Amino acid sequence: MVSLVDDGELRVTLEDARSSPRRRWRFTFYRSPMYQNVLEEYREELWARIRDMGLEHCWTRTVPDSAWLAALKEREPWVDILEPGLIHYQIATEDDVLDIACASDPMIVEIEPASADEPPAGKSTVFHMPEDRAAMDALTEEIQGLRKPNSERSISSE
Repeated sequence: MVSLVDDGELRVTLEDARSSPRRRWRFTFYRSPMYQNVLEEYREELWARIRDMGLEHCWTRTVPDSAWLAALKEREPWVDILEPGLIHYQIATEDDVLDIACASDPMIVEIEPASADEPPAGKSTVFHMPEDRAAMDALTEEIQGLRKPNSERSISSE
């Protein structure tokens, strides 16, 4: 996973680090009220279920009769009223498993491949989308006390 951005739309950018060029795809989920990101090593039951279904090579899928979605609906009874027709989408990478609830299919587009000088995506390397760099640097400086807080982000004591 290269990037996950949630700003009203959930956009997930994935990279095929095993191919050359390192192709990338962006998944855009419109109005996704719930998602979770869990490290793949904590999803042993998932890999067993995938093997049993013969889906070892399928990294993106919908999950029929989703136990995760059923548990969310049980815990949050308004989900069925406010978000009818949710579907459980799942994206499994070598590092993460994303479970996403959305009522409509995502838009999936291939984007520019990674450039040769970019490090491969993954947990072993801190990675970002280039357009996020300025905001990330400003927030890091603010947290470290090197910069005055942005008035739009700061929390007032009133």
